[in-house]
Amino acid sequence: MSTPHVGDPTDPHTPTYPHLFPSGCSPHVRGVDEHTRTWLAATAITDAGDAGARLKATRVGHIVARLYPAAPAPLLELAADVFAWLVAFDDAHVEATDVSAEILAPRIASFVQVLETGTTPAQDVFAGALADLADRIRDLMTPAQAERVLAGLKEVLLAMLWETTTHQRRIALAEYRAMRPHTVFGHFATTLVEPCAGLELPAAAHADPRVRRLRHGLATLWAWTNDLDSYRTERQALGSEPQTLPGILGREHGLTENEAFAEARRMCDTQAAEVHRLITELAASPIPALPAYAQALGHAIGGTQELRRISDRWRTA
Repeated sequence: MSTPHVGDPTDPHTPTYPHLFPSGCSPHVRGVDEHTRTWLAATAITDAGDAGARLKATRVGHIVARLYPAAPAPLLELAADVFAWLVAFDDAHVEATDVSAEILAPRIASFVQVLETGTTPAQDVFAGALADLADRIRDLMTPAQAERVLAGLKEVLLAMLWETTTHQRRIALAEYRAMRPHTVFGHFATTLVEPCAGLELPAAAHADPRVRRLRHGLATLWAWTNDLDSYRTERQALGSEPQTLPGILGREHGLTENEAFAEARRMCDTQAAEVHRLITELAASPIPALPAYAQALGHAIGGTQELRRISDRWRTA
């Protein structure tokens, strides 16, 4: 059953928009969580250290159950495993203190090769796990859907490589706005909505510029909201200002922390209003499957508003 969620208007770190979007939870949530724990143990991509504990705290099974509440169990398990892989690699390697683009580039290239050819480098557990995911994507989705999802994974990998270049330099707001929806996996998450909702959109829907704006708006909203949620924990972990929305706004515009959060919250609410407008407009479209797709995107953004309640990731970082 879908329920509305309302932001706290007295908390400057919480956008007020969640009431605009419905949310639900898949009945497969418990089974998906158990499946992903088993898959992670079998692939050995995490250990018992900090990275493994942080991934466990993320609770990806619960997150995807709210992102894609109508998905059948095999697709929901696949989505959870993909996000678990992305989070595990990001935590262990992209955010490592000694990482650089030069160090990470050969690894990223090998992953691209896995997605394109299925060839896996010897003794690389991440590559082996990624090959398993790619096979399952092709098995469970239509060829066109699989192509889009695999292309989305490549975009995430390249965004990870870009992220390593930001550790020793300051990034401008314009650069941040272009890349953050990719590094937070927002654009990739939108590619899974179609197959997980049991839909196959016609070419006219994919070509509709409103659909492209909606996907980008949704990915951007996820990114900015994530930055509000994670800012203080990341600052504590880094010992410095994180290069996310509040910090960059404060630096570029000379704002205090409270002023920067107020501006970031305003940006989130404005973006949410535009996303809601597009969903409402597309829900009345005569293009086959597009109304159902727009509604599924609405449930995806609504479901993520449960993130702070269901995930302990930022409380244990």
